[in-house]
Amino acid sequence: MDYLKCFLYFLLGFILHLLLKGKIVEGFQNELSLLLNISKDRQDISCQNYDCSKHGYYYKKKINLTDENSILCNNSHPDSLVSLLNTGNRCNKELCCESINCEDKFFKKGYNCGDRRPLYFRTCDITVNGDECQNVCCGATVEKAESIFDDIIIFRNSIRDNSGIEEDLPYYNEYSFSNDNLHMNLIHLRNYMYYNILDIDSLKTQINGIITNGGIQTISGIEFNLSDRNAITNINLEPGDSIKFYDFETINMYLTDIYNHYISSDDLSSEEKLNNIKQRIDPNILQLNTIPGVNEPDNQPSVSEYLSSLGDSDIFSGYMGLLISKTKRISNFRSFIENYTQYDEATQSNNDNLTLQDAFRKSMIILSQHSFISGDSNKTPLDTFGHLSRSDDYKTFHQRLDNFQILF
Repeated sequence: MDYLKCFLYFLLGFILHLLLKGKIVEGFQNELSLLLNISKDRQDISCQNYDCSKHGYYYKKKINLTDENSILCNNSHPDSLVSLLNTGNRCNKELCCESINCEDKFFKKGYNCGDRRPLYFRTCDITVNGDECQNVCCGATVEKAESIFDDIIIFRNSIRDNSGIEEDLPYYNEYSFSNDNLHMNLIHLRNYMYYNILDIDSLKTQINGIITNGGIQTISGIEFNLSDRNAITNINLEPGDSIKFYDFETINMYLTDIYNHYISSDDLSSEEKLNNIKQRIDPNILQLNTIPGVNEPDNQPSVSEYLSSLGDSDIFSGYMGLLISKTKRISNFRSFIENYTQYDEATQSNNDNLTLQDAFRKSMIILSQHSFISGDSNKTPLDTFGHLSRSDDYKTFHQRLDNFQILF
């Protein structure tokens, strides 16, 4: 009976072919319901038999098939005999599918979230109209303290607009130069922290002095090698007159030289390298920006006072997506200070503001450096922070902002 079944399919395909050509059944455009019922039993025609999932999980079949193109489109294999007999109008993504991704269904249609956080990669059901997707596509109200993610994107874009792709691309990928405000690399978080925690003006003077000296100079016992680097010309974020991506790579090289000074010897154990890093960094080679609650002129807390103040008003409490408790975060920061500075909570030795400032300097120095601790797979703190699998992935791995929020 298989041959008869194939023959009937052949005849049905031929009849539908004639229908489309207008050869029979006058007025067929008003009989779409009839054609739809016919197409239900045919896998080789109609959008309702088209597999939209091959274009992505957020593509679904349109629920309102209202024209003959959608109902009679050719869905058979391109090389099949039936395909030759069916209409040349092939079923495709644009004809048959609709994206239920909030970015496509809500934001690109002109809708917005007002003062609520946009959730671009959520999905809104195929049966719901775009203007009714706000509760799905919009999150909680955005407070000013929660806007760090948007601030980093604005910061990145300000630098990008004044950066030369040719000289900067070796350190960045295409997302650094696109207009995509939905993704970012953690390298932009690194630059953002450098710019806001370190005294960039002082760094510019220090680095340009080394470059003027031929690129090689020893300061405070540390040998710096910035040969073949260009001087930093601007440090602001004004359009057309901004610090560049290239300059941040020069700053990173400067910090790497400080780091290598303490851990460069292969003969040292991890413990010995850690003890070396505990030595206080000369403030003259790495000055801090004014950090609220850390080194303000009228507020110079000791380590213990600073840790105590965190318990009363957690600096991260305003950020969304926090998965680690306040107590755990404070405990981790205390451990960092004890491991990377000469502070000892038990004896209260070096319990002063200079030690606290030293801890912030150390955090910037090791931020993008390969770990010397066994078991860390040579990854940087930024790789670990982003749950990335390989060393230096933070430079090129682009993350959606809604996923990035969860890291905090």
